Amino acid sequence: MLDTVGAVYYGLDRSGALLWELLVTGTPESELVARLVRDAPVDPAQARKDVHTFLTELRRHGLLEPV
Repeated sequence: MLDTVGAVYYGLDRSGALLWELLVTGTPESELVARLVRDAPVDPAQARKDVHTFLTELRRHGLLEPV
């Protein structure tokens, strides 16, 4: 991802890229968790934590606005 305002490039791993692709289409957080559980070797509790952390970091860097 590229922050065009700050000219900063952010690299994503496979799971991050999957989540970003889904976010762009407006996928809700609960579905992000479900897809992560389905597509990555992670249990639901860890997936919820990981998705929450990912979204928090995106917001912190101004890459995602709360709706």
